[in-house]
Amino acid sequence: MEKLIVGCREIVAACVLVFSALFAACAQAVAVPVVNPGFEAEVHGPNTFTFTAPTGWADYNTAAVAGETVGTLNPATTTYFAPGQWGGSNVAIAYMDAGGTANVEFGIRQTLGAVLAADTIYTLTVGVGNIASGTSDLGGGPIFFDLDGFPGYRVELLAGTTLLAADLNSLVIPEGEFRLSQIVFDSTGVNPLLIGQPLVIGLVNLNVPDPVDPVAHREVDFDDVALDASPAALPAPATLALLIAGLALAGLRSRGARQGDHIS
Repeated sequence: MEKLIVGCREIVAACVLVFSALFAACAQAVAVPVVNPGFEAEVHGPNTFTFTAPTGWADYNTAAVAGETVGTLNPATTTYFAPGQWGGSNVAIAYMDAGGTANVEFGIRQTLGAVLAADTIYTLTVGVGNIASGTSDLGGGPIFFDLDGFPGYRVELLAGTTLLAADLNSLVIPEGEFRLSQIVFDSTGVNPLLIGQPLVIGLVNLNVPDPVDPVAHREVDFDDVALDASPAALPAPATLALLIAGLALAGLRSRGARQGDHIS
């Protein structure tokens, strides 16, 4: 009997190790490739801009507005953001001149090489920045940009043209700082027609004048885009416990039967 008890303990320990390893492997998220996620492909000096969609990204709804600029900014040496608020050198910008179109959203999107998979949990994270007022030299001398207030943002995950999930301006972001937006989407039970559609990330300036400063320029900045995927269907802890107990019992019976045969 003592040998059976020791054997049972050995089986339980082995089962725990095996299922722990399997559970950890299944639960591990896999990064979904994003082109130019930190907007570093555009190389330019401190306090300078680019004025086209960043590499790997495309304009979104810019044809419906006037006075906009999408591109990148290197905020170093400026008062636009506090030091350490952004990663790398650049951030993406979605800027609207104070005299431009208001209350019509615009921004940038990227269609990924990956497609929507069934039974998968997607987690999208993006740094969203509320740029402060500051001065830039665009070649004609220093220009002060009144950027007080915040026009609102949306971070979105789509399958083709179908919106899967979005963060609609949920963050409260102080002037000159970034905050992390996170979206989690579980594709379990999704419309089967969406499976296999390309995944799309959208970064949007809602372009709404802020009552705090309704005559200010309206800009939202983005940085450090990341998307990962993990299996949605994982064994529940209770299920794992039952599996371990079942295997231990089976092992115990097997050992008992072998010992019985040996005794006889």
